[in-house]
Amino acid sequence: CDTDAVFDVTSDYAFTNLASTCGAGGTLTVTYTVSDDCDNETVLTATLTLEDSIGPDLTACTVVDETIECNGTDNETIANDWNAANILALQSCGTDACDTDAVFDVTSDYAFTNLASTCGAGGTLTVTYTVSDDCDNETVLTATLTLEDSIGPDLTVCTEVIDETIECNGTDNEAIADAWNANNIANLETCPGDDCDADATYTVTSDYAFANLASTCGLGGTITVNYTVADDCGNASTITVTLTLEDTTPPDLTICSEVIDETIECNGTDNEAIADAWNAANIANLETCPGDDCDADATYTVTSDYSFDNLVSTCGLGGTITVNYTVADDCGNASTITVTLALEDTTPPDLTICSEVIDETIECNGTDNEAIADTWNAANIANLEICPGDDCDADVTYTVTSDYSFDNLVSTCGLAGTITVNYIISDDCGNEATIATTLTIEDTIAPELTACDVLDEIIECNGENNETLANEWNTNNIIALEDCVVDSCDNDFTGQITSDFDFANLVATCGLAGTIDVVYTITDDCGNSTTINATLTLEDTTPPDLTNCDVTDQTLSCDGENNEAIADQWNAENIAALEACAADGCDTDFTGQVTSDYDFNNLSSAPGLGGMLDVEYIITDDCGNETSVYAMLTLQNNSVTATNTTLCNTDEFEAQIFDLFDLLSGYYDDSGTWEVISGNAQIIDGHYFDPLSITLEGENVGEFIEFSYTENDSACPTYVEATIEVHNRCFVLNCGEDDVEISNAVTPNGDQYNEFFEVSGVELCGYVIDVKIFNRWGALIYESHDYQNNWAGTAHKNAVGGSNTVPDGTYYYIVTLKNSGIDPINGYIYVGTK
Repeated sequence: CDTDAVFDVTSDYAFTNLASTCGAGGTLTVTYTVSDDCDNETVLTATLTLEDSIGPDLTACTVVDETIECNGTDNETIANDWNAANILALQSCGTDACDTDAVFDVTSDYAFTNLASTCGAGGTLTVTYTVSDDCDNETVLTATLTLEDSIGPDLTVCTEVIDETIECNGTDNEAIADAWNANNIANLETCPGDDCDADATYTVTSDYAFANLASTCGLGGTITVNYTVADDCGNASTITVTLTLEDTTPPDLTICSEVIDETIECNGTDNEAIADAWNAANIANLETCPGDDCDADATYTVTSDYSFDNLVSTCGLGGTITVNYTVADDCGNASTITVTLALEDTTPPDLTICSEVIDETIECNGTDNEAIADTWNAANIANLEICPGDDCDADVTYTVTSDYSFDNLVSTCGLAGTITVNYIISDDCGNEATIATTLTIEDTIAPELTACDVLDEIIECNGENNETLANEWNTNNIIALEDCVVDSCDNDFTGQITSDFDFANLVATCGLAGTIDVVYTITDDCGNSTTINATLTLEDTTPPDLTNCDVTDQTLSCDGENNEAIADQWNAENIAALEACAADGCDTDFTGQVTSDYDFNNLSSAPGLGGMLDVEYIITDDCGNETSVYAMLTLQNNSVTATNTTLCNTDEFEAQIFDLFDLLSGYYDDSGTWEVISGNAQIIDGHYFDPLSITLEGENVGEFIEFSYTENDSACPTYVEATIEVHNRCFVLNCGEDDVEISNAVTPNGDQYNEFFEVSGVELCGYVIDVKIFNRWGALIYESHDYQNNWAGTAHKNAVGGSNTVPDGTYYYIVTLKNSGIDPINGYIYVGTK
């Protein structure tokens, strides 16, 4: 229905609608609308696909086969770098119309281990590279790397293979050259540098032959050698070196052991002949003795400047000659040696002929010792100045010195000693000979005792002090001897006196007395001894001492028919007491040494069976010394005791006639007789005494009147004595029973309380206190007729207890205040002695 058959076509085409697939390719879908003239439309859809099926074009890439010089351990790095460069180039050198960024993915089968070895460390490595575009289209390229070795070994590093000059060594020259060549070959086998030689070992060849040695002089010469060094790939380098065996060493004179400085003893007029012979011997030696490895005939030319006129004088006839010797070998190398002949005088003067200079011994002479020694030394020096012998000394006069000094005396003993003197004798050349001689000042004389008065001595024996006395005697003797001894060579004998004194050596005579013989040895500092004897006698001339003995007259109670037994016992007790109490410094035991003239039949007559017996006791010590003592035994009635008292004779005190029987206690018969023993007094009616009958001169004075009472009519008579003090120290006190205070307890335990039984309150009344204390059984245990407040629980009589103390308990007392007019006071008291 469209007349012109031309349609209007529209589409939604836009290139930007391309849907990318890879690279620049993709798909583009377009809708076409075809309209006719009447605008009728038909829609048609079509898709365009732009695809990339062609791999990258590598024709512009320069990645091709390559040959690189082999470089040993760097080969892998070289190959790695080559491969990395190829990959980098292939990533950008290719072209591809459909690859938008022109950057390609490159892969390869490169591995250095694929290297195919050729020689050395070289070889070929073929690598396949795959280049991919964005659509994974691939192009393959193959390249080969060749690591080749075309360079010979580098011999410049072979620093040890060079021209060398070695000292000629005679018959060892060929061995030296052979070793030099072998060492060069060994070095060239390892020393070259070659980066492509795997084992760094090379093949070395040379044209060396010792026969090629070109002679110079002696056994020396030169050898030139060409060395060719090839590596593993057959590349070769050459090096030419020359060995020179030259003789630059002069003859070795060190082995000429006989050509040396020499010292020959000076011998007077023979000195020139000695020097001529010495020079000729040196020349002869030097013509053959040197060592030179490169000299063929070992014969040398020797010249010297020797002349005896060149002797340089030193001392005496001696001197020195210095000679220069020149020694030349076949190559003209010369050595010089300078040696000196010394004609010296080293021999000291000969002192063996000095027969008068010898050791000498002289007796010590006290203060003259130094003068003696000075004279001896001066004589030695005078002899030594002329007596020695010396062949090289012209004037035969010598210088003598010595270290003599009397202060150098080495004491041996006392003032004696030794002086060793070193004499130095010098000749003209200063040679010294020494001789040592010793002067001995000796002491061979024993000490002199004529001035000593150490004699025998007698000392009174003194018992336990005998040893002390003897020790002192011995010590005093030693001290005396130390002071009196005379010795011209010893001025102090302190500590130099010994003795064989020992108190155990006492030879007993009697008792502790005896004699000790002592030998004193007086030894001077030099051991010379003199002896002297002395005897100590310890004698006993002193009778026994009885001052500690209390054997006195004694009155014992008469006992009728037992009187003889009582007397016998009294005598025996006296003897025993004297044996025990006698003291004698020289007698320690008087047992059996006391005798008496006791005989009961000697009892003096008396009424009844009593009486008196006077006995002499003789105490004799071991040495026969006697002492006697007398004692009288009186047998009488001792049951009666008398008590002393005091009486006042002033009228104010109203003194009364005193009954003397008030002085007595015990059981007595009043038929006896009272007598005045001493004092101006009268007895009234047989037993009374009037204190007013005594005249006292002065105030506060008194007089003692002694009375005795004798009653002889009984079987055993009674005899007692008592004293009455008549005084005017009287005053009247109002003392009554109520004033008396008596202890009710005694506790003698040291606490200062109740220590004693005390009767107090009447201290100023002038009463005499009579105290009797009885135990529970009525036994009298303590009694005092003039009590002084001093009883502390001790038992004097029939007590039961120990250690002279009464047992704890209650006791009964009777206190009588004499002349007080107060009745006796009695009571009980507790005693605690524990």
